[in-house]
Amino acid sequence: MHLLKKILIFNFSIFLFLYYSNLAYALQTNETNLEETKKLLEKGLTIFEIDQELDRLTIKEENIAQEITETKNSIEVQRQLADQSREKSGEILKKYYTRERDDLIQLLFSSESISEALTVLEFMQAIVSRDQKILNNYQEDYDKLQNLLLELLTTQQELLEIKKAYLFEKDRLITLQKELDDEISQLEDGESILEQIEQLTLDWEREGLPVFKNYFQALAKAMQNLPDILTDNRQHLQLEGLQFVFQITDTELNDFLKTQDPLFKPFEFTFQENMITAQGSNDQIEIKLSGIYKIVSEPENIIEFQVTELRYNEYNLPDTTIRALEEEFDLAFYPKKIAPFIEATEIDLRDGNLKIFLNFLDN
Repeated sequence: MHLLKKILIFNFSIFLFLYYSNLAYALQTNETNLEETKKLLEKGLTIFEIDQELDRLTIKEENIAQEITETKNSIEVQRQLADQSREKSGEILKKYYTRERDDLIQLLFSSESISEALTVLEFMQAIVSRDQKILNNYQEDYDKLQNLLLELLTTQQELLEIKKAYLFEKDRLITLQKELDDEISQLEDGESILEQIEQLTLDWEREGLPVFKNYFQALAKAMQNLPDILTDNRQHLQLEGLQFVFQITDTELNDFLKTQDPLFKPFEFTFQENMITAQGSNDQIEIKLSGIYKIVSEPENIIEFQVTELRYNEYNLPDTTIRALEEEFDLAFYPKKIAPFIEATEIDLRDGNLKIFLNFLDN
């Protein structure tokens, strides 16, 4: 009996070891499969968004092509006006060069009375004024023509950039689609993954994207109103030496945003070392974005917010989505709205605190 008991205990130990080993392996395998599935779904979402970007680029290309056509038509009209003005100006200059206007001066000096002289002088002024107007018209028409030609060159360059971006995204789409097709073809449940990708892109298009746009629109409006915070608390703007310092904590920013729009009640911004993170939820949709502040000097001094990461639920959204939202919604901070005579020169972003250093504009 004692030997039988030992055998039973040994067999039971072997059973427990094998059971938990298989369980741990199954859990690990399941976790790996979930991670791999997530990557496939994320890749499918990226492919969908790149395809949307191609549509946006196509529309841009069509609009710019139309602009080029209209500009060329305007150039032709303006060229004809400039030619006409040039001919009239040439006639005027010829008269002055050949001294055909001297007869007016002679007429002035041959006047027999002050009244007659004043009449001649008034007539001379009218002629000179008309001549000057004709010359000015030519200069204006010529300047307009040159501006239109410059505008055409700029637009044509923009069209080339858009075509370049289109080809890049097209190649990227083809590559990603081939990778996804190859990976799914090796899976037993490939059809199920394709269905999940289709459902994910459908949910994103119908529910996710509208929510993100609502937040970006509300955030853009709030950032335009951020200088208003100074009217409630002047402590946000301090004079240090020869420069102003605008400072705000992430807690103060969150409080301000909540007064701007109810959307921000379940949303929190966090200031980290050279990084801003914001996350929250809306109708079971998890939103997270991260970004940095960057000073841009041209064409005007602004503090631009550049999104570096955008997450929809557990999925990273591609750079094409980030660019599209940034183009549609202005998240920049404008120092000139604090005061028109200052400009941002430095940003100090640390844990929980943002400082923007503002200098007086050079006259």
